[in-house]
Amino acid sequence: MAEAQDIVRVAVLASGSGSNLKVLLEAQMKPAKVTLVICNVAGAGAIDKAKDDGVPCVLIEHKNYPSREAFDGELVEALVKARIDWVVL
Repeated sequence: MAEAQDIVRVAVLASGSGSNLKVLLEAQMKPAKVTLVICNVAGAGAIDKAKDDGVPCVLIEHKNYPSREAFDGELVEALVKARIDWVVL
């Protein structure tokens, strides 16, 4: 977990138009900062909103995994790699 003086790294999980993501990006207050968006639907508006705001976005399509456990494992790996402190759904 991040210390008080550090930025709290937030990941947003999205699958739709990105309207909630947009609100979160506009409302960010230190020490929290959205540093990653993970989307499970190619072409979702959230991907464009993340890119427009300069936030890295990872596409992890659940249909490409043989099981929920495999999909979840890939999701966790992306979160750990990005050193995420909080996840927002």
